[in-house]
Amino acid sequence: MDSKQQAATWSEVAASFRQELVPDPPAVDPNNSMDSYTRKQITRMARCGDAVIVVLEKSTEIKDQQDWNRLYELYSYNFSTKEKSSIEAKWPFWMWKFDALARFEDGPSPDITFEAMSCTECEPAILLSSLRLNSKSQKWELRQWSKGDVGVEVADAAVGIDGEVEEYSTVSGIGDFDGKGYDEVAVWNHYRNVDDKAPDKPLPAVTTLSLFGYQNGLPVETEVKNLVEMARIKQRLCQMNPRNDACKYPKSK
Repeated sequence: MDSKQQAATWSEVAASFRQELVPDPPAVDPNNSMDSYTRKQITRMARCGDAVIVVLEKSTEIKDQQDWNRLYELYSYNFSTKEKSSIEAKWPFWMWKFDALARFEDGPSPDITFEAMSCTECEPAILLSSLRLNSKSQKWELRQWSKGDVGVEVADAAVGIDGEVEEYSTVSGIGDFDGKGYDEVAVWNHYRNVDDKAPDKPLPAVTTLSLFGYQNGLPVETEVKNLVEMARIKQRLCQMNPRNDACKYPKSK
């Protein structure tokens, strides 16, 4: 939804989030203001029928925190009943970013996929999650992937920092990689572990490729081991992400 083109609808939904949009009071101690979000705004809405997904951003006015201290909250809102419910995972949604619309299986609406960091003051993982519309409850909810996870790890921002992993790179994307008519999440990784007992002796490099999708209504994770298939899918991922560092490796990798 565009806040200008659909201003009346946007304003009507936003009015139901007055309480959530109330800024936090300034921190008493300026040096301990991490949890004082003095800026709150609705940054995105998407609607299918009466079901609306609302993305609320919380940030701080402190300049040296504005680039990374941005926390997002997700809500499902029913335009007819005015009912709203929070969408939560085991981790907060830091640095939320819309990815794409995707069709992982049949449904009333495509999924809304997004990336978020698991934390900002730790060793974060970048997770790709997907919001699906539950046609029975008319609510948006997080799609569950293999092992019951509500996100697929597409990158580890901390790998290589501690010196235990070298040559780490990754590239991922969403598409119909197996030609069956539905989207999947593909994650390609390349890395070389370091042997603490013999750090000067390089260990063999490891390259993996996993596909995350749905079959018969159930989440499926498939590890691709065929080298020709790995090369084909990686080439497609690099066409989707031409500036990714992983695409600078020789084709043999």
